[in-house]
Order: sequence, then C-alpha cells, then structure tokens
Amino acid sequence: MSYKIDSVDTIRSTLTVTRKKWSTLKKKFDNGQLCAAELNFVDYLSEKDFVDDVARIERVEWCGESSGNSFHDGIFAKAIAATSGDADLIMYWEGGDSVGGVKIRNGKVREVNVRMELEDE
Repeated sequence: MSYKIDSVDTIRSTLTVTRKKWSTLKKKFDNGQLCAAELNFVDYLSEKDFVDDVARIERVEWCGESSGNSFHDGIFAKAIAATSGDADLIMYWEGGDSVGGVKIRNGKVREVNVRMELEDE
C-alpha cells in the first residue's frame, strides 16, 4: 500500500518554468515515462499561463495517488529541477501521520523539519 501526500501548502513561491521545459515534463507525465502524482503543478499549468514563454508556479501541488512514491523515488525532484526560483512548502502526509517541510532553491529540493508553535498572547 502506498503512502500518499494529502495536501501541500505553498508558503511562498518565486518558481517559474519555461514553456519548453514544461512541455517536455508534461509529455513525460502524459505518456507514463515519469509517474507523477495524481495532482501536480505541471498539470495545473496550461498554455494560457505563459507570458513571454515563462509561467509562474504560485501553487506547488504534488498530492493524491502516486504522490508519496513519486516523491520518494525522485520524480518530484526531477520535475522541480526544470524550474527556476525558490519555494517553501509544507506537505501533509496521509491521514495526518506526519508533516514535512520542503525548501526549493534553484531546482534543488531539500527536506526540512517543520516546527509548529502557538504565539504568546
């Protein structure tokens, strides 16, 4: 049984992708060459999102079926490698069992711990 990502909160994102890199990724996802998450940022983009052949990725989605396996198998990292810019994400794993942080810096993915706390009154 696979362990999936239920949802992703994009805390901030300056990520962009060129039309050429997006198109290449989209073809690999669509033909099964790369097994992507059921809901992913590549599929959320469309031709209308591109201005001067660059699209902003404001919401870095990667959840649903195949999300856990594709994250741990490096497919998420391969998709992110096609982007430029930075992003900070919080990933909520299936059933709320765990919460993970992801920092993206110029196409590199790094998992980090998440610290949750309540602010003093």
